[in-house]
Amino acid sequence: MDHLELRKKLEQWEPELVKTLPPLPTGLVEEYITIPSSSSPKKLKIIRPSHPPATAPLILLFHGGGFRAGTIEQLTRPGREFAEAFGAVVVSASYLFIPEHPFPAPVEDAYDTLLWVARNAGEAFGVDVRREKGGRGRFVVGGVSAGASLAAVLAALAIERGDLSKEGVEITGSFLAIPRLVEKEILPSEYASLWTSREEYPNGGGEGFSAALTVKFLELTRSLLKPDVHSPLYSPINAPEEVLKQLPRTYIQVGGQDCLRDDGVVYERFLKDRGVEVRLDSHPNLGHGAYNVFAQKGDEDEQRLRDTTMEGMKWLLGL
Repeated sequence: MDHLELRKKLEQWEPELVKTLPPLPTGLVEEYITIPSSSSPKKLKIIRPSHPPATAPLILLFHGGGFRAGTIEQLTRPGREFAEAFGAVVVSASYLFIPEHPFPAPVEDAYDTLLWVARNAGEAFGVDVRREKGGRGRFVVGGVSAGASLAAVLAALAIERGDLSKEGVEITGSFLAIPRLVEKEILPSEYASLWTSREEYPNGGGEGFSAALTVKFLELTRSLLKPDVHSPLYSPINAPEEVLKQLPRTYIQVGGQDCLRDDGVVYERFLKDRGVEVRLDSHPNLGHGAYNVFAQKGDEDEQRLRDTTMEGMKWLLGL
């Protein structure tokens, strides 16, 4: 399936899957807004309490799709549950796709969204994440798969560039579900023994919604993305040490049969060795699957995925 076919399918499937979810919980509002960006106007999906307090947490999420597909509907399921359980304002965002927009366009586009959301949270959503203005400063940035990779980069990039700190804002948590963060060229030698999943599961694993992700697909993605894998815009592993030590607490999820499993395993150890608060949950029976609109099987593995997703976000929010 080429990128256009994948894009078309997800544009069809994801909104339809939202319709099969339980009704929007009472007291929540879903709405769409359009914001300016350096590329073209961008649509965001907002899930929030009808009257959030100014101290409500703010959660910005980026969907998955191999950097070339996916929609802002993909994370509606966890978004609704985060809003209901934690009183959070949840923003679901997209980014520029490859191959039309190769590296570093996707991450720079996501960074533009991050800045807009942080700077306009008060006026647009009624919440204030600026610590100096009395806000509690709970601002989590996360995502799934490619979206998680972007979220990890954004956490380091925001520190290095200093744009958020000028606004009195900081990212206080990173939520990273099944991210891609490591390549052979940048794998620190001390973690080489941990990075084996691409050899163990070249054709992926798991069943159902955690559909197999293959090493061949990863290689194709890299060829379309055309990244500088040594750049901090590709992976926070490349960020300066003084930046890494300032990263926010980080929650990571991996699938035990995912060829990307050990990207998360290595990153957890990498952060821990730099004094960053980090937690990792591994789901042994899953492949490349996360808690999103595709997770509707209702079995024990999916229930555990849902439970760890909620507990991970609760920990990031300090609740």
